[in-house]
Parts: sequence; structure tokens; C-alpha cells
Amino acid sequence: MQLASVGFLLGVLICHQLAELPPKEWVWLLAMIIPLAFAFKTLRPFFFISIGFLYSVLIAHDKIAGQISPELEGRDLLATGIVAELPSKTEERTRFLLKITDLSELNSTVTKPATPSTVSQLPHYIQLSWYKTAPAMAVGQQWQLVVRLKRPHGFMNPGGFDYEAWLYQQDIHATGYVRDNRETQSLNNLLGMDDSVRSRLYQLREQLSQSISAQLPESQAAGLIAALVVGDRQMIDREQWRVLTTTGTNHLMAISGLHIGLVAGLAFFLMGRVWRRIPLAALYIATPKAAAVAAILAGFGYAALAGFALPTQRALIMVIVAMLAIWLQRPLIPSQVLSIALMAVLLYDPSAVISGSFWLSFSAVAIIFYTMTGRLPTAGWWWKWGRIQWVIAIGLAPILLFWFQQVPLVSPLANLLAVPLVSFVTVPLSLFSGMFLVVWPDLAFWSLWLAALSLELLLPILDALSHLDNLLWAGPQPPTWTLIPAGIGLLWFLAPRGIPARWVAMFWMIPMVFYSMPPIKHGMVRLTLLDVGHGLAAVVQTTNHALLYDAGPRYSDQFNAGSAVVIPFLRQQGVATLDRVVLSHNDIDHTGGYDAISQQVPVRSVMQSTNVPRVRPDAEFCRAGVQWQWDGVEFRVLHPTLNYEDKRDNNMSCVVQITTQNDKLLITGDIERRVETQLVKYFASNDDNLRADVLVVPHHGSRSSSSEYFVQAVTPKYALFSVGYRNRYGLPKEDVVERYQGLGATALYTHMSGAITFLLGAKQMASPALYRAERRRYWSKIVH
Repeated sequence: MQLASVGFLLGVLICHQLAELPPKEWVWLLAMIIPLAFAFKTLRPFFFISIGFLYSVLIAHDKIAGQISPELEGRDLLATGIVAELPSKTEERTRFLLKITDLSELNSTVTKPATPSTVSQLPHYIQLSWYKTAPAMAVGQQWQLVVRLKRPHGFMNPGGFDYEAWLYQQDIHATGYVRDNRETQSLNNLLGMDDSVRSRLYQLREQLSQSISAQLPESQAAGLIAALVVGDRQMIDREQWRVLTTTGTNHLMAISGLHIGLVAGLAFFLMGRVWRRIPLAALYIATPKAAAVAAILAGFGYAALAGFALPTQRALIMVIVAMLAIWLQRPLIPSQVLSIALMAVLLYDPSAVISGSFWLSFSAVAIIFYTMTGRLPTAGWWWKWGRIQWVIAIGLAPILLFWFQQVPLVSPLANLLAVPLVSFVTVPLSLFSGMFLVVWPDLAFWSLWLAALSLELLLPILDALSHLDNLLWAGPQPPTWTLIPAGIGLLWFLAPRGIPARWVAMFWMIPMVFYSMPPIKHGMVRLTLLDVGHGLAAVVQTTNHALLYDAGPRYSDQFNAGSAVVIPFLRQQGVATLDRVVLSHNDIDHTGGYDAISQQVPVRSVMQSTNVPRVRPDAEFCRAGVQWQWDGVEFRVLHPTLNYEDKRDNNMSCVVQITTQNDKLLITGDIERRVETQLVKYFASNDDNLRADVLVVPHHGSRSSSSEYFVQAVTPKYALFSVGYRNRYGLPKEDVVERYQGLGATALYTHMSGAITFLLGAKQMASPALYRAERRRYWSKIVH
């Protein structure tokens, strides 16, 4: 069974690396392969690779079938559906998940049914935002709404979060917003309440979350308790997430696999104690069987409170597998239990393999089984508990480094303190209060208050640990192949004491631990234009230095390109310090991510436009004529000139020219035609040349920029447009793109290509690396 499960896992993994799915007809091969797998026992693992692959193909075809066609993007559509999750509310908007029951095109105020040529199948779920005028929304409400949708699309950058993969795994087939204006208001209607069991469950979750907030209005632990009771993490603020992530305790502040197992185990223990004291009951059902049923029911109930989120589904499946073994009176062999649970999880949801939490949860259980079972008895409970934290920290380090490019070194100590407190005090008290919040609030209050007190005692300790220096090990993402020697090294290192020369295991870790990005040769430059939506952030690296030109946009108080894109990219590249940050001008789509970056990455110097509020006392202003050299590469500021003033912020943009021995790069910010004309005249009068091999196009391809004179003066080989997918400005403008292409330039766009990387300075310029094309998977659509 163990080898069959591993084979099935490999097949699933292979499917999820494909850029295109094979035809669905391939699935018919299962009818031939499954009998062969049971007929030839020695070849069974290899047959299970094929079975896992074909099964994943079957499920994947069904999952992507509901994605909307490109023809429907940006049109007014009439959607009818049920609010399927707890709405997320901020001052700017309400975001919610809508389970679609009907979708049709909107023609003025008359609907016409969508034809099969435009919608082959209804989307399962769509994620919507309702801005400013949103009414109070609740789970289970049935709405008719006028919406504009787009296909799943997210930023694509090295080291960044794959939003498209997350949407695919969540079965979300489109995202968009509610159209709420005079023309559509009469069509945006609340139709009633859904009466299904699922909606009632989610309504209970919402009611409990609101009750917790009302009972603990001043407590900093209210959001954490809501997360523990009903899986609602909206009230956890950014600073709390930072502390939890830095200390490696974020898994405790949600309904995780640990908590599902804890509740199931507690139910098993209590039912066993009670059942033994009822003689007649034991005559009909053996005590272990009754306890197993209680454990499954308790785990199921707690997972239901979490809305059956994917991590809790996996944990629940593990509990069911273990309890079924008890019910069937089979020996609980750890490797068999883990293998059956793995197979069950993959059968339920093959897309689980694209989530880091899948690998962390199964690896943690495997590590505990490997290091804590089948060994000679050792010291007491506290020693065993400390050992578990130690071996999990070591065992999960390679996976954390691979998936998240950072390992919290303080995690063993933090979890040693936090896990017992949260698991045996906070969670039981929180669940007890949750049972009575609705029917007996006074009794629930004291339990809730004690649960909050336990967290308020813990949080300052975690906060102190999170501020210790050099206890977050960060590095570039290692190649996939390094996981193999690292896994061998871990098995050797964590083996029983009788295994000789365990120190040799450290050599197996070398490829992963000491991996670094390929070095940049002296005199060469690596430019990466990051995919930040409508905004700009470009990283320029030389042999020993790194410059960030603009920091990307800030979309809201909770989300900005600095923390979501730039910092993960710098971590993936192994850039620990930025030698210089250039803030081109005072637009939020260019400077919005700076605060987040400066809080997490040391910045040696800042150069900013004069119209940007001074971000720190030693920041210098951009002035034409400023020059410096890094590792044989020349950097030169071309604009603004001394005493230049302009009412338009865009024209105050810093223009930077970067020159290697063989290539030139020009980054222009948002300059408009007036500044373009000045630059062309200045260079012509000084017998200088404005030509550049690579140009970051001014103002995202707007008609206010890229005049014919400027484009002819620069004559780039590559014109790079930093734009957002289906942005509201309609950029880049088609005639602007054609102007560059007419002079032979290759136009590249971040919303189509993801991050765009050039290596400049070689005798012959290499083709750029386009991250979206390199990392494309079958659930990602090519954007045109």
C-alpha cells in the first residue's frame, strides 16, 4: 500500500506540472491499467503512477470546465447565486464568494440567455467585490447582481504567491465586481435566503464570529479566538500575522490539522472513559469502536465550524482513516495509516499537491511517526514534547525553505511554549464558549474571557521572540532536485542513535542550504521588471549591488506590492540589502509599497523625486547629472534638471539610464511628452545619444507619453509595458504599442508575461526570461 500511494502521488504531481492537459479521452486507459495493477503485484507502484496521472487529468478537466470565456470578460452579466462564505468587509469594499446558479448576458435592461458558444458550463464560484455602496451581506443570501468578470488572473513573479493556483484549488472560476449605478440598481436585488444545511452552517459560523467580537470588544485576542472557533481570520491584524509567521506559530491560530486531531483525540479519550462505565452499552458496541465514532463525529463537527477549509478536510480524512482502522480492528501501523490517508486525500482533491500546507501537514505527521515510534523508551513527557518540536523544526526546514524561502529558527522554542497553552487551554475554552455563545451568553463570556487571557499572556512572549535578531533564516528558492538529497540527509540525521556516522547527513543538505542564484558577471546587469499590476517596480542587480526603481502600488491598507511581490522576489534572489531605492514620483502606484519594503529590508540609500514627501532624513533628490558606478556598470540620472518644476507629478519622474559595455537600459517613470521633448533636444545638442536596447515605456503606454520623436530617438529593441490585466485605463494604448513595433521593437507586457528578466552586458543580448511562460500550468490561461 505504501509504494502504491507514493506511485499515485507521483502521477498526480506529474499531471500538475503540465502546461496543457491531455485529451479527456485518455482517461479510458484506466479501464486497462487498473486490472493490470492488481494482476502484477511487483509492477503495481508503476501502474499507480499512471492511475494517479489519469485520475488527476479526469478531475482537472472537470475543474477547469467552468472558467468563463474571454468573450465574456468586461461585459455586463447578470449573475444569480448564493453567498457561500463569510463576507470580508473593509471601508472600501465588501468581498464575497458567490455560488453561481445562473449567469446570462445583459443587453440594456433585458437579459438574454447565454448561448453554449459563450458559456459552456456555469462557473462553480465567482469572487466578487462590491465597492462603497455595498449593503449588509450575509452567508446564505440569494442575490441577483449585475457584474463584470474576468478570468482568474494574478501576479506572476519569482518567489511570489501563485494566486491563480489558489483560485483553481478553491474552484473559483472568475473574479470581478458588482456594477452599482443608476442603470443597474434596479437589477441588483436580494432574492431571499438559501435554506440548505450548508448555508445554515455558515450562518451559524457568522453568528458565532459576530458574538465573539461583541463579547470581546477591547481584546487583541478576539480575532484569534474567532479564527480558532469558526476559522474566521478577518479580525487578525497585520502585526499579529507578522509575529505569528516570524515565530512559526501561525498554524496554531486557525482550525488546523493539529486542532482537528486534538479535538478528535479528546473525544476518543472521553467517550472511552464514559462507555466503560455503561455495561449494557459495551455489550453492543466495544468501547474502542464507540470512542472511534465519537472521534470522527467530533472531528467532523470542528471541521464544519471551519467551513470545511481544505487543510481541515485533509486532517479530517486522516482522523477517519485512523478511526476506521480501530473500528475494523486492524493494527494501527503508522506507515499504512499515513499511506491510506494520503491516497484518500488525493482521491478527494488531487489539486492539494499545489499547496504548501499539504506537504507541511503530511511531512509533519511522517516525521513524528519516523522519530517517535518504534524507538526505545526515553525520558518523561516534557522531554518527548520538546523532542517533537525539535524534530519537526528540523524536518520541515527544507520544505519551508522550498515553499516560502524562509525558516523561523525560533520556531521550536515558540511552539514548545505555545502549542500546549493553545491546544490544552485556549482551544478547549474557546470551543466551550462557542457551544453556549448563542443560547447562554453569560456562561460563555467567562470561558471566552479566560481563553482571551491565555492568548494575551502568550502574545507578548511571541512578540519578544519575533524581534530577536538573526532568527529568521531566509534564502533563495532552491531547485526542486535539492529536495531529494535533503530528504536523504534528514532520514539519516533523524535515524535512531544506533545508526553510525549521522554527522555525514549534513553533507546531503549542502546543495539546498548553500544554494545561491547564478552570479552576475562583472560589467553585467540583471533587470527584472516585476508584475505588480498597474504600477511599476523594477529590480536592477549587478555583481555586488541591487537597486529598486519604484516600489509598486498600494491597493489597500491590507495589500501592497511591496510585501506581496517585491520582498518575496528579493528573498528568492538572495538579496538581503538594497543598496539604493529610487522613488520616481509621487504616485501611489509607484511608491505604495515602499513602507512595507523599508520595514523588512535594509535600504542603504534613497533617491526620490522632489514631489515625493521625504521618506527619510538622508534621502537625496533626483537631479540630472548625478552618476555612479557599480561593478563596471554606469548609472546616470537624466531628469529632472536642477530647479525644474512642473504642476504635473508625472513630469517630475526620475529618469535613469543604465549603461553596460554592450547594452543600455532606460527607465522613465511616468514622464509625458513635454519631458520627452526636452530629453530629445538635450541629447541632440550635446552630441549624445538617447538610444536604449531596453526601454521601460513611459507612463505604462499612455497617449500622454511615447511621442514619435521620443520613440525614434530611443529606438529600443524591447519596449516593456508595466500594466495591470484589464486595467480601468485601457493601457497600453494600441496606437502607442504600434508606434514602437513600427520601429522594430518587441513589445512585452507584465500582465501577459509576468516578471520580465533581461541579462544585459554580454556581447550578444540573450532573449528575456518570461516568468509566466516558464511557470505556466494548465489552469493558467494565456492572456492576449
